Amino acid sequence: MLTPVTAGNTAGFFPQIALDASGLPHVVSLNYVGGAEVYEYATRGPAGWTSETISTAAQTCGGNTGVLSDIVVDDAGIPHVSLEIPDQAIQHGVRNGGWTVEDVSTTLCPFSGPSADQAFAFVGHNAIAADRASDTIWIVGWFWDGIAQRYAVAAWETGDVATTQIDGGTVGGYTYTGRHPSVAVDATGVVHVAWEGYAGSGESLIRHARWNGSTFEVDTVATMGGANSGKTAVVTVDGTGRPHVVYFEPGAGYKHAVWNGAGWDLEVITTDSAAARQAWMDVAVDGSDRLLVVYSRSDGDVRYTRGTTGAWLASEVIAQDGDNPALAVTPSGTPHIVFRDPSADQLVHASPVRVSTWRLRLGSESGVKKCQALRRQGDG
Repeated sequence: MLTPVTAGNTAGFFPQIALDASGLPHVVSLNYVGGAEVYEYATRGPAGWTSETISTAAQTCGGNTGVLSDIVVDDAGIPHVSLEIPDQAIQHGVRNGGWTVEDVSTTLCPFSGPSADQAFAFVGHNAIAADRASDTIWIVGWFWDGIAQRYAVAAWETGDVATTQIDGGTVGGYTYTGRHPSVAVDATGVVHVAWEGYAGSGESLIRHARWNGSTFEVDTVATMGGANSGKTAVVTVDGTGRPHVVYFEPGAGYKHAVWNGAGWDLEVITTDSAAARQAWMDVAVDGSDRLLVVYSRSDGDVRYTRGTTGAWLASEVIAQDGDNPALAVTPSGTPHIVFRDPSADQLVHASPVRVSTWRLRLGSESGVKKCQALRRQGDG
């Protein structure tokens, strides 16, 4: 069971989840403890859920506080997190006995606004993944490039002394690109990044980059008629090394794109709509190369579906009031979902306990809600 550090505190904002080799969940989220914003880590062991504070989410010099983070577990079972310290730095945290947190981008605090003297100030959005082939960690983030006067998406790998720019918006303007980046690494160490770019003219692009060993090769997945500032695009890689991007297109719904070797094949997963600024989703792939997707809807539903190209099952309702869902899956296909329940003001973990039943573990409840009506469809 997930619980706040102190009973009654607001917990579980923007959660992210990862599984270790034993299939145990590890979660990072933003919590309020004693009136302060902190990044919180929680994991489930034999005795249930335990949680602890990673670090403060506030700037060291005061000002804004962060909200966004991500988590991965390496092959040794050690959790790593990426953390947003807005306008100051992107951070990498590792738990090895206790938490050690370091800046991995230029620290500029306080951030006085876009200017040429602030070469690469961190804006906020971030994601993390493990390269298991070389035992390194990749972090991607959204930055302001003060020299070129543009927003950009950039990457950092364990051992780097600086970030590597992947893609930038229009030079000399405030063109947005790089919002809510997502990162995945295949079994051979090839890194894939997906993000939203916005030209300011009503046109939004879903972009993708592939690391070729020395630089990032960038291409466009899809062009849309409007921008969304939720978590607009997420990427995963299947067992053959093909990248899959799931994204939200206003007016069309949630879509799936898969690389065919020469370009992107696009399809609609569901026409479900999302509320403004809340097209939040996550994707994972199981050991059979089946995709699993969780997403939020405009009416507050958290919904889940799974399938392969051209064969998606009908979406299931996991909860009727949830924000910012995140997903991880075991090789055998068991999903683990976390989201924030705004009505109960708590963090929720959901996973099926048998074919036809989902189990929801709520942060302030001691029991388990067995939602018999939430039937899983066709899960073998």
